[in-house]
Amino acid sequence: MKEKISYMKGLIEGLKSESDSKEMKILIAIGEILSEIADSLQEIKEKLNTMNDYIEEIDRDLGELEEYVYSEGTQTTIECPYCGEIFSCEKRENGDEEIFCPVCHRAIINLES
Repeated sequence: MKEKISYMKGLIEGLKSESDSKEMKILIAIGEILSEIADSLQEIKEKLNTMNDYIEEIDRDLGELEEYVYSEGTQTTIECPYCGEIFSCEKRENGDEEIFCPVCHRAIINLES
Protein backbone atom coordinates (compact mmCIF):
# COMPACT_ATOMS: atom_id res chain seq x y z
CA MET A 1 0.00 0.00 0.00
CA LYS A 2 2.80 2.39 0.88
CA GLU A 3 4.44 1.78 -2.47
CA LYS A 4 1.24 2.61 -4.34
CA ILE A 5 0.77 5.79 -2.34
CA SER A 6 4.36 6.81 -2.97
CA TYR A 7 3.87 6.19 -6.68
CA MET A 8 0.68 8.29 -6.66
CA LYS A 9 2.45 11.10 -4.80
CA GLY A 10 5.22 11.00 -7.41
CA LEU A 11 2.63 11.38 -10.17
CA ILE A 12 1.06 14.29 -8.32
CA GLU A 13 4.46 15.94 -7.85
CA GLY A 14 5.07 15.57 -11.59
CA LEU A 15 1.79 17.29 -12.32
CA LYS A 16 2.50 19.97 -9.72
CA SER A 17 5.16 21.57 -11.88
CA GLU A 18 2.66 21.85 -14.72
CA SER A 19 -0.13 23.43 -12.70
CA ASP A 20 -0.48 25.25 -9.40
CA SER A 21 -4.29 25.13 -9.30
CA LYS A 22 -6.67 24.49 -6.41
CA GLU A 23 -7.26 20.99 -7.72
CA MET A 24 -3.53 20.28 -7.53
CA LYS A 25 -3.43 21.47 -3.90
CA ILE A 26 -6.32 19.11 -3.14
CA LEU A 27 -4.52 16.19 -4.78
CA ILE A 28 -1.35 16.93 -2.80
CA ALA A 29 -3.38 17.08 0.45
CA ILE A 30 -5.08 13.77 -0.42
CA GLY A 31 -1.67 12.18 -1.05
CA GLU A 32 -0.42 13.37 2.36
CA ILE A 33 -3.55 12.09 4.10
CA LEU A 34 -3.21 8.71 2.39
CA SER A 35 0.42 8.52 3.56
CA GLU A 36 -0.67 9.17 7.14
CA ILE A 37 -3.39 6.53 6.85
CA ALA A 38 -0.85 4.01 5.52
CA ASP A 39 1.51 4.77 8.43
CA SER A 40 -1.34 4.34 10.92
CA LEU A 41 -2.34 1.04 9.33
CA GLN A 42 1.24 -0.20 9.57
CA GLU A 43 1.32 0.65 13.29
CA ILE A 44 -2.00 -1.13 13.81
CA LYS A 45 -0.70 -4.23 11.99
CA GLU A 46 2.40 -4.29 14.18
CA LYS A 47 0.32 -3.97 17.36
CA LEU A 48 -2.07 -6.65 16.12
CA ASN A 49 0.84 -9.03 15.48
CA THR A 50 2.15 -8.37 18.99
CA MET A 51 -1.31 -9.03 20.45
CA ASN A 52 -1.66 -12.25 18.41
CA ASP A 53 1.68 -13.48 19.75
CA TYR A 54 0.57 -12.66 23.29
CA ILE A 55 -2.80 -14.41 22.81
CA GLU A 56 -1.09 -17.52 21.41
CA GLU A 57 1.20 -17.61 24.44
CA ILE A 58 -1.77 -17.29 26.81
CA ASP A 59 -3.58 -20.04 24.88
CA ARG A 60 -0.59 -22.37 25.25
CA ASP A 61 -0.38 -21.62 28.98
CA LEU A 62 -4.12 -22.20 29.36
CA GLY A 63 -3.84 -25.49 27.50
CA GLU A 64 -1.12 -26.65 29.89
CA LEU A 65 -3.21 -25.57 32.87
CA GLU A 66 -6.30 -27.35 31.53
CA GLU A 67 -4.27 -30.49 30.95
CA TYR A 68 -3.01 -30.37 34.53
CA VAL A 69 -6.42 -29.67 36.06
CA TYR A 70 -8.52 -31.99 33.91
CA SER A 71 -6.12 -34.86 33.34
CA GLU A 72 -7.78 -38.18 33.98
CA GLY A 73 -5.00 -39.40 36.24
CA THR A 74 -5.56 -36.82 38.98
CA GLN A 75 -9.35 -36.76 39.35
CA THR A 76 -11.82 -39.38 40.49
CA THR A 77 -15.59 -39.34 40.91
CA ILE A 78 -17.04 -40.40 44.25
CA GLU A 79 -20.57 -41.09 45.43
CA CYS A 80 -21.13 -40.27 49.06
CA PRO A 81 -22.51 -43.37 50.83
CA TYR A 82 -24.45 -41.18 53.28
CA CYS A 83 -26.29 -38.66 51.09
CA GLY A 84 -25.71 -40.02 47.57
CA GLU A 85 -23.99 -36.84 46.32
CA ILE A 86 -21.64 -37.47 43.38
CA PHE A 87 -18.56 -35.24 43.33
CA SER A 88 -15.01 -35.16 42.00
CA CYS A 89 -11.79 -34.94 43.95
CA GLU A 90 -8.10 -35.70 43.50
CA LYS A 91 -7.02 -39.28 43.64
CA ARG A 92 -4.98 -40.02 46.72
CA GLU A 93 -1.98 -42.30 46.90
CA ASN A 94 -2.97 -43.48 50.36
CA GLY A 95 -6.47 -44.99 50.47
CA ASP A 96 -6.72 -44.39 54.22
CA GLU A 97 -7.03 -40.62 53.87
CA GLU A 98 -10.42 -39.12 54.65
CA ILE A 99 -12.35 -37.21 52.06
CA PHE A 100 -15.30 -35.09 53.13
CA CYS A 101 -18.55 -34.88 51.19
CA PRO A 102 -19.18 -31.27 50.06
CA VAL A 103 -22.92 -31.63 50.82
CA CYS A 104 -23.30 -33.55 54.09
CA HIS A 105 -19.70 -32.91 55.24
CA ARG A 106 -19.30 -36.46 56.53
CA ALA A 107 -15.98 -38.26 56.16
CA ILE A 108 -15.70 -40.98 53.56
CA ILE A 109 -13.06 -43.44 54.78
CA ASN A 110 -11.01 -46.08 52.92
CA LEU A 111 -11.56 -44.59 49.52
CA GLU A 112 -10.16 -46.83 46.80
CA SER A 113 -8.30 -44.86 44.05
